[in-house]
Order: sequence, then C-alpha cells, then structure tokens
Amino acid sequence: MQLVLVSGAKLGLIGCGLGAVAAIFATRLLRSMLFEVDPLDPSVIVLAALSIFALALAASLVPAHRAALVEPIEALRSE
Repeated sequence: MQLVLVSGAKLGLIGCGLGAVAAIFATRLLRSMLFEVDPLDPSVIVLAALSIFALALAASLVPAHRAALVEPIEALRSE
C-alpha cells in the first residue's frame, strides 16, 4: 500500500510544482479571472497546490487499498 501511495505522492508533487510554475507564468491570463485577489499572492498559489496534492493522494488511495487486499500468491497464479 505504501508503494502505491508514495508513487501517487511523487506524481502529485511533480504536478503541483509544474502547475505552480505555469500559474506564475500565466498571470496575465489569470488576472482577468480573479476578483480582488492578486495572481501572484503566495497564499493562493500554495493553497491551490495543497488542494491538488490532497486530491492526488485521495485518488491514489483507492488503488492502494485494492492492491493491499490481493493475496500475493493469488496474484502470481493468475499471471
């Protein structure tokens, strides 16, 4: 279970990092969509990255739980 969660966490961190950098570079486009919030506000960028990371962990929790329920011998026999 830990292996699947760590893999999901790594992908989530990479995605959050790339998304935060892309959001910083896209501030001109974002400025027209944000009302009363500065596009370069660090708290907004960090909060968005943390929420996306939490969703990535939640999305990897279901496959991790399913993988933990499978007996190793049965998985090897089916292949």
